[in-house]
Amino acid sequence: MIGQKRSYTRYGCALPSVLLYDDKFRTPLDNWWWIQSFTGQPCENKELTGFGGHIIVRGGGRGYVEGVELYRMGQTNLLGRYPIHFHMLGDCPDCYVKDSSIHRSYYRCVSIHGTHYTTTTENVAYDVRGYCYYLEDGVEQFNTLSYNLAAHIHSIGPVPWGGGGQTTDIFQQSATLTLPADVTASGFYITNVHNHIIGNAASGGWAGFAFPNLAEAIGAHRGREAFRPSTVTGLTLDGNTAHSTGWWWKHAGAFYFGGSLYYNGDVLEYNPGRSFSFERDDRRTCKVNNCAPPYSDCVYGCPQDEVDWLRITNSKAFLTAGVGLVCNDMLYISLHNTSTFVCLIKYGYCVPLFLIQHYNARTHGPDKWK
Repeated sequence: MIGQKRSYTRYGCALPSVLLYDDKFRTPLDNWWWIQSFTGQPCENKELTGFGGHIIVRGGGRGYVEGVELYRMGQTNLLGRYPIHFHMLGDCPDCYVKDSSIHRSYYRCVSIHGTHYTTTTENVAYDVRGYCYYLEDGVEQFNTLSYNLAAHIHSIGPVPWGGGGQTTDIFQQSATLTLPADVTASGFYITNVHNHIIGNAASGGWAGFAFPNLAEAIGAHRGREAFRPSTVTGLTLDGNTAHSTGWWWKHAGAFYFGGSLYYNGDVLEYNPGRSFSFERDDRRTCKVNNCAPPYSDCVYGCPQDEVDWLRITNSKAFLTAGVGLVCNDMLYISLHNTSTFVCLIKYGYCVPLFLIQHYNARTHGPDKWK
């Protein structure tokens, strides 16, 4: 665990505190820690906006977090102030968060930012403002997110409804919306699929698992290298489950490969729906970095023999309001041993290149399963 037993420090919502100690009265386990940010009464804003404590690992540090309860942590809409934050560490194969809980979070759960090879496993997150498990800039790779739960996720700002059409309103970064994509906050925010996403469960949220299209890295990594996050190959998307989600828009899926996050000048802009700016917002999974020489074409530079499938295996969506899996503006995706219950699969123009193997779809009528 980061820090020492029985350490004590103060932050503020008005004047909340962060307690870090071995709470033997709550559990007999010696390795259980409780970190709480509180004032003795809830913050007045009932939409879960607050100013709590945060843990950041940075400057070449290493984070080992296990058996920790984080309660009322994070600082709403304040960049970098999350319950757990691995910040710009590069490769950190020793870093992990496991067997811990995060609940009533004011801003996210676990943020992995400019950091690779970390492990986030067997954690429970509940009642969270903004995206929960969060790959921040689109460059984060080789991380493992496994067997985590995200439930009761709250959006920030106006939730895009969109009606029955394929497009929605477009949202810009502002003082009250640091990441415009938070209007569609979901359990898992996967800006780069070159990671291991295994055995996770998402309940609620605008979607369960969100895979936005990024034409370039954002934030601190913008312009640092020729790289398009939406073209990288996937490592593992296996055994994940999403349910009770997709209520706010007819075309929002439990697994949502769609929405585009990009810069309009120097301001981040987010289009939650289907984009018709194909050169900027398409997802074309490529085995090579087509932004770099000899291709140097981030949009159409991937040779046909280098295009790869993005595979989803052994996964399930059920009890969604409409669509189980959406792949707007995505070219190559395949499903293996994947099922949706009481929902459908929907795709944009990827129809000719959509491979389904061992797919099971079930719907139900008013009285029974069919």
